[in-house]
Amino acid sequence: MPPDVSASSAAEAVDRVLTPAFLGHLGRMRLNVRRAFGPRPGDTPVRGLVQYGGLELERHKEYGHGDELRHLDWNAYARLDQLLVRQFRAEREAPVHVFVDASASMDTPGGDGKLSFAAGLALALAYVAIRHHNPTRIVVLADGGEGYRASPVVRFPARLPILSEICASLRGGGPTTLERGVGSYVRAQTTPGLALLISDFLIEPDSARDVFQLLAARGYEVAAFRPIGPGERDPSSLFQRARVRDAEDGQEKIVRLTPANLARYQEALAENLADLERWCTENEAVFTACDTGAGLEHCLFTRLPQLGVLR
Repeated sequence: MPPDVSASSAAEAVDRVLTPAFLGHLGRMRLNVRRAFGPRPGDTPVRGLVQYGGLELERHKEYGHGDELRHLDWNAYARLDQLLVRQFRAEREAPVHVFVDASASMDTPGGDGKLSFAAGLALALAYVAIRHHNPTRIVVLADGGEGYRASPVVRFPARLPILSEICASLRGGGPTTLERGVGSYVRAQTTPGLALLISDFLIEPDSARDVFQLLAARGYEVAAFRPIGPGERDPSSLFQRARVRDAEDGQEKIVRLTPANLARYQEALAENLADLERWCTENEAVFTACDTGAGLEHCLFTRLPQLGVLR
């Protein structure tokens, strides 16, 4: 495991993203948005939606009553002796909402670096979005109030420091507010968009499923990222017998990792990951478990392009 992943703070993860080389690589990428478009013109191409001006030709249509002569393709007329009008792929804003779970479980086990990984991933995805002038905000899911706190909407890279400060200040604490925080936030929004959800989803299964169903019902396009490290995958690397305290409710119990107990744990973990993937598939969302040990670069520059989240 790279030491700068497991032990780094959120601020160190943010500093790594903000290096010129990292931002340069991100600057060549784009979120692959399928349907989460707003009504305003923007820089995100919309497959199947056309306009009479633009950068990417979508198709031609026969000239008809009401079409302006300036939209005719005179090169096509010279070749085909047919009046055709050029139609370009429409470009719209794609509102992006980056949700980051900042509960205590995201800081456990400490050596896995889930929260610092989430901070770096959130900022990187936000940068890719605002690089193409999409209205973007980071929504921290944390205890208190409505279960979340949201950044201002950012559209331009010059305002990236607003989002980097929020990510650098992330600290894990309190119970998971995933269902309450996401629910409160989306009910306050008038325009859906692309919801990027970063969480370990350590909540009751019904609550996790309800989050995906709510976002789908509200018209959001969803991609969910589940940070997981080597300690969570195999707790025998951390202890064999210990007094274990729940990071969120404080309950303690003695745990002995016999082979049978470890097998039951790994079976439950596999079931949790399979459930998350199934619920996402049912709601036309993308899901991936992000290996913190493999590093943020592997997630952003290899795994997410493979999934079609980035291109």
